[in-house]
Amino acid sequence: MIGDKKTLNSKSVISPDLLSKYLRHARTLTPTLTPESNKIIVAAYVDIRKQSGASNVNKGVGPRQVDAMRRLTIARAKLRLASKTNTQDAEIAVNLLRYSLSQLDIITEDVELAIKEEEISCTINNDEQLISFIEKSDNGKGVDTQKIINESNPKLDAVSRLTKLSENGSVFETKQDRWKVMK
Repeated sequence: MIGDKKTLNSKSVISPDLLSKYLRHARTLTPTLTPESNKIIVAAYVDIRKQSGASNVNKGVGPRQVDAMRRLTIARAKLRLASKTNTQDAEIAVNLLRYSLSQLDIITEDVELAIKEEEISCTINNDEQLISFIEKSDNGKGVDTQKIINESNPKLDAVSRLTKLSENGSVFETKQDRWKVMK
């Protein structure tokens, strides 16, 4: 069974409990589709429609695919815990749809579905970047925990890193759930 402690190996990157909390929080978000993301989706739809029309197999491409790309774009933004989509979210959604259509022979181009880890844009990937982000983003009132989480790589587990950094005296938490760097 998935998530059963017996099936998890010791090399798990993220604990099941943390993953569960992360997904519960992500489900509460409703990111907005930016105009830039929408342009990428519409341009891709027009291109895919031309390709599928050229092969005389238009039955697999219609307005529902535009909706699917929009939903995939928003879903990826949710995974990043973002309030807005970005162009990378849209490009990945387009790539996923193109891959699906190529597997169904609706379009003839070869599409690779590899999403490299370095394509996942996160500002904060380690403790040094975390401290630097807090220093740069602090407007005198500290930096909101949620803002730090939004900019952090999910593998980092920003909340536990903030706690560790607080314990060693590098940062401290104010009463308003905001963080400052110890000077």
